[in-house]
Amino acid sequence: MSRSPFLSLISCFITSSVVAAEVVSFEKEVLPVLKQRCFECHGEKKQKSGLRADSRAALLKGGDFGAAVIPGDAVSSHLIEVITTNDKDSRMPPKGERLSASEVEALKRWIAQGAVWPGQMDAVAQAKVTSDHWSFQPLAKFSGNESIDGFIRAKLAEKGLKPSPEADRRTLIRRVSLDLTGLPPPPDEVEAFVNDKDARAYEKVVERLLSSPRYGERWAQHWLDVIRYADTRGYEYNTLRENTWPFRDWVIEALNKDLPYDQFLFQQIAGDTLGVDPATGFLVTAPLPTPAEVGEEPAAIKQARFNALDEVVQNVGASMLGLTVGCARCHNHKFDPIPSRDYYRMVSVFSGLQYDNRPWRVGPETERLAELKRAEQRLTATRRGLGKFPHWREVNEGRYSDHFTAVNAKWVRLTVTATDATSEGPAFDEIEVWTAGQPGVAPINVALAERGGKATSSGAAKQLGSQDAFLNDRKFGNDSTWVANKRPEAWVQIELARPCVINQIIWSRDRPLAKTNPAAHAKRLTSVWRIEVAEKEGEWRTVVSESRSNGLDVTAMQERRYIEKELHKLNGSLPALRQGPTVFAGTFTQPELINVLMRGDPQQPRDPVGPGGLEILHGVELSADTPESERRVAFAKWIANKDNPLTARVAVNRVWHHHFGNGLVDTPGDFGTMGSRPTHPELLDWLASEFITRGWSLKELHRMIVTSATYRRASEIRNPKSEIDPQSRYLWRFPPRRLDAEAIRDSILSITGVLDLKMGGIGVNIYQPKGNFDQWKPLENPGPESWRRMIYLAKMRGADDGMFKTFDLPDCGQVRAKRGESTTPLQALNLINGSFTIEQAQRLADRAQREAGADPGKQIERLFALAFARPPSTSERNACLASAQTEGLVTVCRALINSNEFLFLQ
Repeated sequence: MSRSPFLSLISCFITSSVVAAEVVSFEKEVLPVLKQRCFECHGEKKQKSGLRADSRAALLKGGDFGAAVIPGDAVSSHLIEVITTNDKDSRMPPKGERLSASEVEALKRWIAQGAVWPGQMDAVAQAKVTSDHWSFQPLAKFSGNESIDGFIRAKLAEKGLKPSPEADRRTLIRRVSLDLTGLPPPPDEVEAFVNDKDARAYEKVVERLLSSPRYGERWAQHWLDVIRYADTRGYEYNTLRENTWPFRDWVIEALNKDLPYDQFLFQQIAGDTLGVDPATGFLVTAPLPTPAEVGEEPAAIKQARFNALDEVVQNVGASMLGLTVGCARCHNHKFDPIPSRDYYRMVSVFSGLQYDNRPWRVGPETERLAELKRAEQRLTATRRGLGKFPHWREVNEGRYSDHFTAVNAKWVRLTVTATDATSEGPAFDEIEVWTAGQPGVAPINVALAERGGKATSSGAAKQLGSQDAFLNDRKFGNDSTWVANKRPEAWVQIELARPCVINQIIWSRDRPLAKTNPAAHAKRLTSVWRIEVAEKEGEWRTVVSESRSNGLDVTAMQERRYIEKELHKLNGSLPALRQGPTVFAGTFTQPELINVLMRGDPQQPRDPVGPGGLEILHGVELSADTPESERRVAFAKWIANKDNPLTARVAVNRVWHHHFGNGLVDTPGDFGTMGSRPTHPELLDWLASEFITRGWSLKELHRMIVTSATYRRASEIRNPKSEIDPQSRYLWRFPPRRLDAEAIRDSILSITGVLDLKMGGIGVNIYQPKGNFDQWKPLENPGPESWRRMIYLAKMRGADDGMFKTFDLPDCGQVRAKRGESTTPLQALNLINGSFTIEQAQRLADRAQREAGADPGKQIERLFALAFARPPSTSERNACLASAQTEGLVTVCRALINSNEFLFLQ
């Protein structure tokens, strides 16, 4: 731990003083103090803050706040710090009398003299982290003759349960289609499977589904759930994050290509080292406040920085390791063998990470550069075309440029008579006055105070900290904005140092806000104004009038406005072309030094740590000066390694969880001591071993599971001993479960025939524009452009889409390894009365009539084939016909969509 020269000097002084003094007696002066004042809370029976004080090894190892004793260094020893501090939250003992001066002095002398504890001098400073918990042990070895069904049969026999028979083919194809793709099978595919006599008919269905691009769209959502992917920042502003979608698309593509899982993890941690920029979007999926929400206090900024790094550690811990690593931020993990130093080693791995957009190195740059050149040429030509008018206007990223015929001026005045917000006066962060320029002489801004420009106004709102000097100080943004002290009319004026020939005025209101939050920026813009100039004081001449006609006829004004719009479009397209494509993903800088923090407080740094993994899993350990990218590469290789037993266990358990509704470990994000124990531990290890052996292939893992007899069992309760296992955790039958929100919505669109299968791109925003502190509110009718798969809709943190939020959609604020499972009246009410359902029910009825003809009976049969992959029974057919006759076919469609058979995976 680094210390200041002053502390080192004091330490040397104390050490030399006590060494020169008489050697302290451990038995007479030290041990009695420890027994009387420390052992009760830090002894064999109780270890507050993870610290034992009843042995030398325990004191050297320390607790949640690092080593309690550093032999030879009393000043740096945490024990001395807590018995001498006046901080009531950390002083020891916490209650009762403080240690006397002589007791404190004895402990100081003892530590300075080497902390000699007779009989225990062979103790080491750091005891090895160990655990006999099952999840930290190596994977079991197997003979090679095992199978999923063999393990399941053995457990059923042990419990006295008999397996159910295989499900019928219609049930089976609907089950596996919804499971692998999130969409119901079309009727023609159902009939083809039912009539296929090939012994491998089911296997062919599985192969077709795994090869479908719909597979990646379905299973990507499960991963995005765990890591809290969203398109907004969260917190109070909850503003949109541009360019998050490439990461979502990368996950879909990686799954469809069956990217080996070890590479899938590696690229999300260090994909930038391979040129795969979107993959590192994984590192920045968590919520993050804006700088305005954090504030300007250094302590708050530092706290926010550590909070951002903590979010990364939480994501890695839950999604890849299945551990609650974040619990070790303030102290050693209370339940799992994860000391705080391991947590901060992981923080150090990512200490060079920044949440920001990064260049997206995708494809050759030739096309972009050619398009940029064409756009710049069009921009020049468009400006030249506007030059024929006495006045024209250009808008570009918060700057409003009024161009006019060159005039000589000493004074320039901008008068505002109306703003877009009638309750607010005008505001400007800068007024620029530009010379006309001459051949070989570039135009300059002569309004600047540094060039002699003097700013005055009709009155600045001094109560808001506004002042005229803000008008020409070359500073932009909210902190340097002039605000009028009255409304509606106000003016600002620049007196130039000397008369100049000018032809352009540029004014702006908070230019940075125009880029980060255009909606907020647009609320206080000047809407009616005029620009005047004078060569002699008081002799004003208008160069830009409120009507902006300047003598033009209607046709000429329309032409000018049309060209101005074209110019605005060109200006809007140029930034992206100049920068190239970007993606919101990990950007990296020089790593900062990371210390173990006392109680997780950045203001209380203790021992420095280098980057590394978890000691209990033989985590990589690197020096503190390891270059940034090497940290993540080494860490990623440790995570995605066959010798790390948790990585494969967690992966196969998560896949099992989504196939059967419960994992073999029912807490997929917590494989620690507080998590559930596996129902089939041997099967879990065998699956993990096979997963690694078969090249970390997720599709091969799916193939093993869904082709097993266990998966193909019927879901009906036919077992006389079903009460032994009512939830079918031992899988004597296939456990039915409700579809999640995405599958319900996508299935409705699929059976109505309007599902748009376009893949990728910017998320479809189905919400209304909002202010800084407003909530995201759904549009009443987003329209057909929103009828894509739900994974392609923009995901707003904490927002209610007005329809499917009731089906346990996560709010993307906290790590969610497993969705909630609720049953509420709102679910049924939304599905029977929601505007989305009513509209789609009409389309479903139209489809049935279109495809089945005018016969009501055939229409009902078509509806059952679309919704349930089966024909109706006689009683169902008659009931639906009666309802269609009295209430209409749309009512039948609404009932089918709201039925358990449609909503549940059987």
